[in-house]
Amino acid sequence: MRPFEFAEEPGTNHVLCKVFPVEAAMLTEDEAMRVWNMSEFTKCQLSQEQLQQTIANALQSLEENPPLPTLDLEESEPEPVVVAPVAERIDASCAIEIADDKMQAELIITAAHGGRHVETTEVKDLLVQNRISHGVEFQWLSRLVNEAQRAEPGAEVRGIVAEGTNPAAGIPTEFEFLVIPFEDRILKPQSRDDGTLDMHNLGDIEVVDVGQALVRRIPSQPGEAGSDVFGNTLLSEALKDTSFDQGEGTEVSADDPHLLIATRHGVPLKLRCGMKVDEVLVVRDVDLNTGNVDYDGSVMIKGDVKNGMCVSATGDVYVNGFIENARINAQGNVVIKQGVIGKPEVVKDPKGLEAEDACYVKGKNVMARYAQNVFLEAEDKVELGAQLLHCIVVGCRELHVGDEGKRKAKLVGGVANIAESAHIGTLGSVAGTTTLLRFDLQAVPLHDEMVELQTSLDEKLETIDGLLEAILALRKLKPTPELIEKARKAKNTVDQFREETDNLLKVIEEKQNLIEAEKKMARLHIYGQAFPNVELKFLDIEYKLKEERKSSQIGISNDRWCNL
Repeated sequence: MRPFEFAEEPGTNHVLCKVFPVEAAMLTEDEAMRVWNMSEFTKCQLSQEQLQQTIANALQSLEENPPLPTLDLEESEPEPVVVAPVAERIDASCAIEIADDKMQAELIITAAHGGRHVETTEVKDLLVQNRISHGVEFQWLSRLVNEAQRAEPGAEVRGIVAEGTNPAAGIPTEFEFLVIPFEDRILKPQSRDDGTLDMHNLGDIEVVDVGQALVRRIPSQPGEAGSDVFGNTLLSEALKDTSFDQGEGTEVSADDPHLLIATRHGVPLKLRCGMKVDEVLVVRDVDLNTGNVDYDGSVMIKGDVKNGMCVSATGDVYVNGFIENARINAQGNVVIKQGVIGKPEVVKDPKGLEAEDACYVKGKNVMARYAQNVFLEAEDKVELGAQLLHCIVVGCRELHVGDEGKRKAKLVGGVANIAESAHIGTLGSVAGTTTLLRFDLQAVPLHDEMVELQTSLDEKLETIDGLLEAILALRKLKPTPELIEKARKAKNTVDQFREETDNLLKVIEEKQNLIEAEKKMARLHIYGQAFPNVELKFLDIEYKLKEERKSSQIGISNDRWCNL
């Protein structure tokens, strides 16, 4: 006869443990668990504490009232010594948890302990009770219900069953340019009648009159509304209209607040969200007849800038022809319709820009079709439509030689010092011409400053070590007022130097963080192909192309140049 038996209590969810009168040695928890694991109630929630108490009560009862021997010849079912609930059938339960922003509803199902499983219809009713009506994923809901039915008793199964829809982003203010700015025209060859492009004809320079419409502003538009899981409408955040960049020589029309018009005759120049109209000094050529030009404003040169001439301007400089071994220095943009040509021996001269015959072009942005044997410098961008050959780019934020649509635009030879990125059609040459691109224009001075700071830090740390040794030596001597004063002064100096070294460490860390930021911005975009013997450099991180490379994007990761 088994010492234990488990049975369901009628009318309840309880499972009873019946303990029969047997030898005390058989009434163990291990035996009870063996019988339990063979029963039909294994998925019910068993209370080990109640089971242990039931066994203890049975042992005590048998000790106090030992069973009497029976002489019955026929075996009969003995009455249990103790009958007590030790387990319970627990139905599965489910709940809905809603995110604070009401954009997600999570279903939480606690798996049954031998009881009834949660059905899909119950979950759907629960969603209705919680007023969840938007973004319900019924397929995922059914999957969670099935997963809970297979889960271990009491396990918690969770999953998102409804998600709100975020409102779509609004359409920002747009600006429609009604005239072609000079900068855009310079790099756009004109079409011939047969459909081909005339690379020498870039069109006439457009000049606007007083009152002429320049830019139309298209107001921002709200995006499509969204909804939370309750079906409440979420309106798209209204975007603030961007104001015109209202440059000199322009104003907003009195009849239309979304129209920018010219207030003077001149050349239209593009701003990010508007235009300006520049009054310009117009000359045919800059040569020995005109002499050098130094003008407070913008200069338009209809022809060429001849050998050895200089043009300086506080505004922009526009050259409709060529620049031949001359110097251009503008505080605004420099736009060259054709190209710039210098002498090949000068770019190799150790004197560099100081060389007598150096061809030098400087501006906020420098744009031309091509440049050869020239020093170029720009605060922002250097842009070449076709070629950059054996030039020294003294510095710029971005370098562009062609674009994705001009993959054959070439950068060959020379050195380019760039702060952020280079965008090149074809880089290098089949002949393996040495070409160096440096992306550490901003990082080099930061690094030099950091080296100076580190030297100062090392010197102060060395001084501190020496003072500490001196203080220790003074402490070993017989104290006198003079020695005590010397020790006090040394201690004050140590404290002061420690404060200074802490400040130096902070500044060094700041410089290092700035260098790391510059490193992340170093990018080379190759639209066509690159050839061997092109060198890339960022401080001491160097790389030389050893084989041809197709279109790619190269940057620095983990202190090495690699494809991104």
